[in-house]
Amino acid sequence: LKNIISFIIFTLQIFVIKNNIKICLLVTAKPGTCPLIASTCRMINPPDKCKEDRDCIGPKKCCMSVCGKECLPPNQGTTLGQYF
Repeated sequence: LKNIISFIIFTLQIFVIKNNIKICLLVTAKPGTCPLIASTCRMINPPDKCKEDRDCIGPKKCCMSVCGKECLPPNQGTTLGQYF
């Protein structure tokens, strides 16, 4: 139930009407940016613990970690990591 509530809270539904048909688009990216990771993984093809933000509970985002993707607390606002 907690995952469902989290999904509902952090999912924005956009309705578009085209040719008299109502289309619902789901926007599931959460606010904030992923933290910058300074080290590298020595594992080849590390397993991912998530695929996208909606896989993460609460405000956490699906981000690259040291080894694979995992749910991490986001940075708020713009960070240098977005540009490098």
